Amino acid sequence: MLHNNNFMSVKTTLLLSALAIGAFGAAAQSVTVQTKGGFSHKFNTDYLKGLTVRETPQAEALKMTSIEVEPYGRDAVFTLKAENGTVVMFDAYTTVSTAYLAAGLYKVDPSNQPYTIGTDPEYTNVVKDGRTLNVVSGDMIVTNTKNDYRLDGNFELSDGSWLNFVWEGEMPSNYAPYFSATLVAAEYLDNPQRPGEFYIKLNDEAWNIAVGLDLQADASATTLPAGTYKLSATTDPGTYSEKSYVEIYTPYSASYGFDGTVTVTNEGNIYTIVIAAPLSTGQNAELTFKGEITGTPTFKDSQRPAALPDGVVLRKPNPSVLSK
Repeated sequence: MLHNNNFMSVKTTLLLSALAIGAFGAAAQSVTVQTKGGFSHKFNTDYLKGLTVRETPQAEALKMTSIEVEPYGRDAVFTLKAENGTVVMFDAYTTVSTAYLAAGLYKVDPSNQPYTIGTDPEYTNVVKDGRTLNVVSGDMIVTNTKNDYRLDGNFELSDGSWLNFVWEGEMPSNYAPYFSATLVAAEYLDNPQRPGEFYIKLNDEAWNIAVGLDLQADASATTLPAGTYKLSATTDPGTYSEKSYVEIYTPYSASYGFDGTVTVTNEGNIYTIVIAAPLSTGQNAELTFKGEITGTPTFKDSQRPAALPDGVVLRKPNPSVLSK
C-alpha cells in the first residue's frame, strides 16, 4: 500500500492487485503515477500486476498554536503545542551551512542528514491523550516567506496511528532567516590601531549578540567619520575589513563574517550605527546601536606627530650649531 501524504482533505491510496493488466504491453518498462499532491511514483512493470485508485478521507490537520525553538547549530529542536494538549517535538536537521529552518521536505530518518527529522525519542516525540509516543516515520513540508512559516507534518506514531498537524506563524527570532536586534554598548578597542583605523566592539543587553567592526577612514581622522562602510580587502576610507564579525549565542557561540553595509551617523558624541549583515549562514541581520562610543581611539603610527602645546613653534635647526 502506497500512501500519498499530500496534506489535503483527501489522499490517494494506490493498491497493487494480483491481476495482470495487459494494457501495459510487453514493451513497457515502467509506469509513473502522478498523485494529487504533485508527487511522482515510478513502478517497474515487471512487478506491477494491477492498479486500483481509491479515495479515502484524511483526518483534518491538528492546528498547533504555539512554537518554541532550541537551536544547536545546523539542527534545532522544535516544540509545537495545540489547544487540546497535544505536544509535538521534533529535531530538524537543516543544511550544513544554514542556522535557520530552510524550506523543503523533511523526512523522518535517523541519519541526521540535511532535511531529515531525527528519531531519538528524547528530542522527537508526541504527547497525545496523556501518552508519550515515539515518531517512527513520516515527513514535514516547510514553506516560508521571510520569517512567516508554514509547517505541514504527518507523523506515524509508535502505536500505529498517524498525526497530521499544521503550524503557521512567525518563526522565533533565534532560528529565523531575518532578525534584528538593538545593540546597547559600544567601545573602541584599547590597542593602538593604524592611523584611520577604528576598531569597535558592540553587544546587545543580554550578550546574545556581539559585534566587532574594523572600520577604515582617512589617515588624518581622529574621530570616527560618518558614512557608509562596505567590505573590502583594502584599507581604503569608507570600508570595513574581514576582521569584522557578528557573533551569536544560540546557545553556543558562533562567529560569522558578513558582506553588507555599516552606516554611521552622529550628532556630536552620539553615534547611530546600523549594520545590515547578510551572514554566511544565509541569515540576514539588522543590528542597530545609538549612543556614545566609550573609550578613546588610539593610533600606533610613529609618523603621526604629537600635538604641540599652545604657543610652541617648531623651527629648523641652525646648521652651524649642528656642525660643532
